[in-house]
Amino acid sequence: MTVTQFESLLITHGSAILGFCRHLTGNEVSAQDLYQDTLLKAFSKLARINCDTTEEMISAKNYLIGIAVRLYQNQKRRKMNYETSFTDDMEDMLYAEENVIDESEQKELYIAVRQAVDALPEKLRIVTVMLYYADMELSEIAHQLKIPTGTVKSRLSRARTSIREHLKENGYEGF
Repeated sequence: MTVTQFESLLITHGSAILGFCRHLTGNEVSAQDLYQDTLLKAFSKLARINCDTTEEMISAKNYLIGIAVRLYQNQKRRKMNYETSFTDDMEDMLYAEENVIDESEQKELYIAVRQAVDALPEKLRIVTVMLYYADMELSEIAHQLKIPTGTVKSRLSRARTSIREHLKENGYEGF
């Protein structure tokens, strides 16, 4: 990948990668730091990244997300302070749906889902965020986390069950 292609990748997918970093870290300052660290790491590996076609551009975005996950996990191992929460992306997704529930109920549901996802163990939370917020395929998640696809499916299943149980406990039936 050339520097020009790297710039194009950032123009096209930079906000999605930053959003993913926000989901992962839970706060803006940590997200900005993780994003910058990810870009520095990726820039040092430009020769390894192909970005000639649209498909390769998406693959490169997923590669950067994988770098972000690994850097985040390394930072966690070093006992860095973090606080887990989600940003407005989830709220935007809920508001984009058919407005079946009035706005206050929808906001309550958003908060309940966010709390449920925040409460997930890290392994379950990471695959959930990668699937739903980074729009990654199961195989891409498996490749980036260096785990089997079956493990990704299993973690997602456990995450969904946990989120459903959390919502049920808080009075949100039928989710």
